[in-house]
Amino acid sequence: MSGQTALTVAIVAVVALLLGLRWIVRRVGCNCHLCGERMVFFRDLKEEEQGEILSYFQEYEHRLPKTNAILVCRGCRIVYDDFSGEARSMEGDDITYCKVCKSPWVSYLGGHIRSGDTRDITGFREKNSSLIDSIECLRCTREPIDALSCAACDTKVRVLGCRMCHTLHAWTSVRKNGLKFLVPLTDKAVASGPGEFLLRDM
Repeated sequence: MSGQTALTVAIVAVVALLLGLRWIVRRVGCNCHLCGERMVFFRDLKEEEQGEILSYFQEYEHRLPKTNAILVCRGCRIVYDDFSGEARSMEGDDITYCKVCKSPWVSYLGGHIRSGDTRDITGFREKNSSLIDSIECLRCTREPIDALSCAACDTKVRVLGCRMCHTLHAWTSVRKNGLKFLVPLTDKAVASGPGEFLLRDM
């Protein structure tokens, strides 16, 4: 076997291995970051459930998400959409993209509090001053260990914050069906999709 043929065979083998691993991960799925339950792909939901999810996005976010990027947790009733990145990474975590500026630096405020950089929390408080009384996270004294400790917190509203534009997001149920979507707590329009990170309205 020539050197070029051996290289081609090696490349094909690596690509096949990667595709095989991706297929296995997709078959196994990933778990919800809140309850640890296995999540369901949008394509595996009943048609009625799919319709409820899509109607939320049309009515409240004025957009149609990429359905191949939607995962649903039946335990928490959380809908991870195309901003969450869960379908891409196949890892259930608390990191998501900002629905306003598309920044990839959105997580629970515990990580910001623990970092010791008070500029982060000051920025969140200044940008969301009207929410300080209603959202405990903005005046947190619980000393969270990290962002994940916020996921288990018993505060009424647990928020995730965008480090870039300081927009707060919260898992919110907006209809009687109990499905929870990541809703930005702002009057700014939701971006059409995660796509490219935008430096706008900072």
